[in-house]
Amino acid sequence: MKQPIRHYEANTVGRDFVIGDLHGCFDVFLNLLTNLNFDPEKDRMFSVCDLVDRGPDSRACLELLREHWFNACLANHEQMMLEAFKGGYMGQYWFRNGGLWGLDLCQQYHDSQKSVDPKPMSEDGQKFMELIGLVEELPFVMTVDLTNGKKVHIIHAELPPGWVITDAMMADPEQVLKMAQVQSHDGDFFVWGRHKYYSFFMTDLSNKAKNARVVKNMYKGLPVNENLSHVISGHTKVQRALTIMGQTNLDTACHESYKNAHGSRDRKWAGLTCLELNTWKFYRATDTEFFDVEPVVVNIDDAVDTAELKEQP
Repeated sequence: MKQPIRHYEANTVGRDFVIGDLHGCFDVFLNLLTNLNFDPEKDRMFSVCDLVDRGPDSRACLELLREHWFNACLANHEQMMLEAFKGGYMGQYWFRNGGLWGLDLCQQYHDSQKSVDPKPMSEDGQKFMELIGLVEELPFVMTVDLTNGKKVHIIHAELPPGWVITDAMMADPEQVLKMAQVQSHDGDFFVWGRHKYYSFFMTDLSNKAKNARVVKNMYKGLPVNENLSHVISGHTKVQRALTIMGQTNLDTACHESYKNAHGSRDRKWAGLTCLELNTWKFYRATDTEFFDVEPVVVNIDDAVDTAELKEQP
């Protein structure tokens, strides 16, 4: 990671989209692109990443990093994969979390690095290491300017609670590095954090009052203020795109959307969720379906009494 931030100016000739966790579901992604009438010469696709593991074609999804129209930030599955190859504490968890598809490639790389009797990697292995190099370059945050003068910040997971975070901080590489590496229970907060969304993990979101009560119990310490633009993320699986106080989670379990042996879908709500930034319209795709969806939104006024909010330190 040479730069923890990537900034993108407004797209004045085409459309910008953001997708949730892809997890190897390349055929789902292609179905999404077809139904969006995506134009790679004008449109841009942004990804909260987790391109690999669990789905049927991690390699094809990782190859998207070569495309000029596809942009991604660092996520926990890419971090585990990278550290399995190049060394690091999180590398030990990759194979038990869906990384077995890359076992032979990883072994090839480590055999090629031996000080005694090193073995050269195959041509395919060498090409794969080019992709690992692209993963090493992924930033913690992407900031995208919109045509209406606003902006959004795209990260994989969550911002650290207890911080008063502003757009100015999100534009400062040193501040982003400091915030990104605040530790959650699992690891770095930007790629592992689950403080805001864990209570909504795969739960029914149809009860608006219940959603508001859950948020009210956690809102203190959330990095929400008028000087921070909207944040878009994934990482924690939710049944519908879920907006909580200035942040929208797009991870709707894409890899669990395939039909089972009986021809039905075990999780009818699962799929790849996509947000068109300038219209703020949401879509969901499976390998064979595509449709509009409405997000679940919990705003400050829904969850917190205004007077109580003013008392928050």
